[in-house]
Amino acid sequence: MTAMQAELDAYVAEVPNCAQRQAGPDPDCAVIAREIMLSHSTTDDVFTRICTGNELLSRVELARRKIRPLVENDKEPLEIELGTADYIFTFAAPFRYPKTSCGFLFRVDLEREHGTNAVATPFDSGGLVRHSRPLDTPTRRRAFLRQHELPVPGYRTYLEATIRVLYVSPWDYVEGKTPEAPGPIDLSDKNVRRWTFEVRFHRQLPLDQHLAAVFVPNAVSTKEWMKAQRVEWKQGGVDIIIFRVPRGGDAWPVLKSRGIAYVREYLEEQRDKQSN
Repeated sequence: MTAMQAELDAYVAEVPNCAQRQAGPDPDCAVIAREIMLSHSTTDDVFTRICTGNELLSRVELARRKIRPLVENDKEPLEIELGTADYIFTFAAPFRYPKTSCGFLFRVDLEREHGTNAVATPFDSGGLVRHSRPLDTPTRRRAFLRQHELPVPGYRTYLEATIRVLYVSPWDYVEGKTPEAPGPIDLSDKNVRRWTFEVRFHRQLPLDQHLAAVFVPNAVSTKEWMKAQRVEWKQGGVDIIIFRVPRGGDAWPVLKSRGIAYVREYLEEQRDKQSN
């Protein structure tokens, strides 16, 4: 992390707006970096499977348990090339992955309990293959990924540093807006996940610990199996956000906006508590 911080400091010194923000820090940066939740979103079918098993599983573990084959239609997942197939992927941000309809938000204390089996990067690792570094060889992509891995939860120090200097407002990171400055990491993709911090947990992650909120479309929430599940979550203090999707519409835009609103409200509450 020291090398990455030094690289960021050198970059900031050459970009006046970044240097100005570094000299006059926004106190919200610390709150956001310290308190932002971890998100994981998925499809209706996978959501059902996760809830039934009460845990998130890596691709390798799913294959080992014969739930889902690692190689489907003779096509290996990108995670095999990157060496990340035995990890579960979350974002230190609201929901970021499209083509999903349901989501989980985890409290930050998840990292304190499972951090020794986790690693973070200041970008979405999966994007390296097709979007961020498509011209690299698999060996170079994997080396690039390893060079930018950070400890958990220590990565939050670097998260604070980046949202402090690269964004006009640190809340732009929360809302998925493009930073004013791209930063020193050499990635070509301009997708929001290019700047979103990824946190990967090894092999399996219990669902009933550290869960803060669950987001489901109305069509999923009314299924019979969900009735008992919703009671259990409510008893455990988990917020259940049920949203409607326009007929024939896409759940992702609604999931995205509701997730941003929830996380922002939570962070503002944490900021206000700490300022009193």
